Amino acid sequence: MRNIALICALSATCLFCSCNPKVTTLLLKKATPLTVQQEIKVIELDDSVPSTSVVIGDVKIDDAGLTTNCSYEYVLELAKMEARKAGGNALKITKHAKPDFVSSCHRLSAYILLLDGTVSETVAQDSTHSLNEQVSGVGEKAASIVLPRYRFNIHGGLSEVLGKTPDNIDAILLQYNKNLNSGYSFGTDCSYFFSESTGFGVKCDIVRTSNSLNGVQINDGEGHQYFGNISDDITVFYVGPTLNYRKIGTQNRNTFYLSASAGFNSYYNQACVINRLIANGSTFGSSVDMGYDINLSKRFAVGVKLSLTSGLLKKLTIDDGSRKEQYTLEEDSYVSLSHIDFSVGLSFIR
Repeated sequence: MRNIALICALSATCLFCSCNPKVTTLLLKKATPLTVQQEIKVIELDDSVPSTSVVIGDVKIDDAGLTTNCSYEYVLELAKMEARKAGGNALKITKHAKPDFVSSCHRLSAYILLLDGTVSETVAQDSTHSLNEQVSGVGEKAASIVLPRYRFNIHGGLSEVLGKTPDNIDAILLQYNKNLNSGYSFGTDCSYFFSESTGFGVKCDIVRTSNSLNGVQINDGEGHQYFGNISDDITVFYVGPTLNYRKIGTQNRNTFYLSASAGFNSYYNQACVINRLIANGSTFGSSVDMGYDINLSKRFAVGVKLSLTSGLLKKLTIDDGSRKEQYTLEEDSYVSLSHIDFSVGLSFIR
């Protein structure tokens, strides 16, 4: 229950933090910051830039994924704030994406320029360079931080099944069921991001748990008693499409991931209750994942992930070797396929 609360709390934090646009600034030179009272000149897309202008850097205002404050006036004001902090007194708009089917926000890219005023020694030395040379410097720096669109992840770790343990069984079987709830998981995730923060993909996870106990007394409900062994070897399989959100850290060094999924959940148990049998079934399932990656290079990252998968099995097919029969379970006998997984993984990004 605490794990579920943690997921909800972090998800809420992520949603809250995503109300404002994402601001990314790349600076090439240093200049004296401006005060909030000083005006910033805006040079539109089709307007030319004075040849003596000095390019200080680049600013980009983008949709953070769930942004609400993103009118053109607001994102332009954010860009002006970044220009003042960098010491620029002008913005040259290089890209303006209006709301569309991808995003409901205005998205803006601009060069931060210094048209006149006090500059640092670094800027003064470079001010004789042509505007094209200065702009290419920004482009080269920005090109080194190209955001990946594809992510392929493999992961493995510990799993805890959230099934309810019956209270009306003896202490030995009670402990048997508790031990059966602990297992391990492994799987893969494939994602494609069509914007900096939003994408889609598919996930596949497998959970394995097992336990066995010898010399158990079994009552069949009709007054007959049997002695023998019991065992369970359970595989829970989940696959489904995902809707993904990501927030990329400074200089693309780390990334926070959040995804939601709805798909197919299956259950397979090679069991023994005195005699060998196989129980299996399938149902609808859903999943919420939260992860954090640290980039090792431009292509590889290592990270951790916390997942909550839910599902409830109401029908089981039992095969005892001589016949196969499907059973509709009573409500208090439903098989829970819900589980929490904590895993570590390796991601290939491109």
